[in-house]
Amino acid sequence: MKQGSLYQWFFISLSYVSNKFHMNSSYFSRIFKQDTIISFTDYLLKCRMEKAVNLLKETDLNAYQIAEKVGIKDPYYFSNCFKKVMGVSVQEYKKNCS
Repeated sequence: MKQGSLYQWFFISLSYVSNKFHMNSSYFSRIFKQDTIISFTDYLLKCRMEKAVNLLKETDLNAYQIAEKVGIKDPYYFSNCFKKVMGVSVQEYKKNCS
């Protein structure tokens, strides 16, 4: 995977990363949380939302297009996650950034 490539986001998951380290998913998740104080899935979601924010600022893409680019297939799930992490909806964020 190329560094910085949006394509890489589709492959990142707990099972993908734990397999790369030749670890059981639950064991990897446990040691990740011990070292970082955040679960791997929460960390991954945070990273995806940070990338989404960058895309919102730098492009005119719609929410469903951004969802796809950050590796979330369901645009409704993306919108819910965005609001949970950022505290505002995608539309509100976009409006306030303009």
